[in-house]
Amino acid sequence: MKLLKGDGPYLHTAGRRKMIDFTSGGIFTAILGNSPDIIRQAAEEVELASCYMAHHTNPWTLRYIDMLKEWTGFESVALFSAGTEATEALWRACRTYSGKPGVWGGLVDPDMVGHDTEAVADAMHGMTNGALVMAGSMTEPALGSAKFGGVPDYTGCMIMEPYHAPSAQFHRVDPTINRILAHQKEHDHIPLCVDEIQGGFGRTGKKWAHQWYEGLKPDFITIGKAAGNGAPLSALLGPKEIMESEDVLDHGHLHSTHSGWPLACAIGCHVIEEIENHDLISRSHNLGVYLKNQLDGCGVRFHAGRGLLAGFEFEDAKQADKVARVCQRSGLLVVPTHRKWVKIGPALTILEEDLETGINIIRDSIAEVMDV
Repeated sequence: MKLLKGDGPYLHTAGRRKMIDFTSGGIFTAILGNSPDIIRQAAEEVELASCYMAHHTNPWTLRYIDMLKEWTGFESVALFSAGTEATEALWRACRTYSGKPGVWGGLVDPDMVGHDTEAVADAMHGMTNGALVMAGSMTEPALGSAKFGGVPDYTGCMIMEPYHAPSAQFHRVDPTINRILAHQKEHDHIPLCVDEIQGGFGRTGKKWAHQWYEGLKPDFITIGKAAGNGAPLSALLGPKEIMESEDVLDHGHLHSTHSGWPLACAIGCHVIEEIENHDLISRSHNLGVYLKNQLDGCGVRFHAGRGLLAGFEFEDAKQADKVARVCQRSGLLVVPTHRKWVKIGPALTILEEDLETGINIIRDSIAEVMDV
């Protein structure tokens, strides 16, 4: 399907068809909707096409860094263009600072993610090799990626997602979160990063998805996707002690060619302003309560999520993909995971009538596929 135009909660195809978008522009990027107005507004303000952040500064990038620090409470910010770059930067910073090469990742409770042998306990931190190692999807024994087991002595940092990405299931506090906190304490407070690339910016009804867990206070977070409302923008946020230490500044390489691209940073400023000015985090929470109530009894084996995030579990990947195709045929875009889950994440600005229409399409699609 070829998409030609974005219009708030809608996407228009080459065949002049208007689709309701429950994917936020792909996989949760356009958190304010698909309208290009925010890009046009930022482009009118920015008078610099290039970057040079490794050696120079510009007002739009500096403003975004200051806004992020104030909005998040973190001391230091390193900007990138893709979430996977921020993930890699975490690993570089922590192993440069600590001298320990390992990372403890893949932190998903296998008892949480499914009800049969098809369940896969994995995380998602990006598509570069380091990010895949941290997620437990690749093995590098010399550097270390652990599943839900012990922490090797050579571990320089830990990383986790606040929920299981394919299914939208949140972790159990006991044992998952408590075990992570215990490992931190046992190993002289190994720095912990929570990957908020998908769950942040109010997606789950709180500013950050990890805030659903009382007592979980990460040393770092990574952000991306929604940060630029679809524009390539990501960041690693963490403590000045590590990120601005002499070794990390000299050898940690916390920048890349497009780090702090002025146009993306100007868009990022507008994203934060829109979320705050229109109280979109509270709106996500309130609409999430409505969404959950409407999805109860929709015919699937199980559904999970919080705020404007939900995942549906089916018998197998074939059935889940079929539901996604029927939704699309009926005018609704959802996220097919090509596993036994279908996921949704409407923009925080979605109108209530469009949310209701989309829910009805999901309900009818499930009924058609499952013949109930």
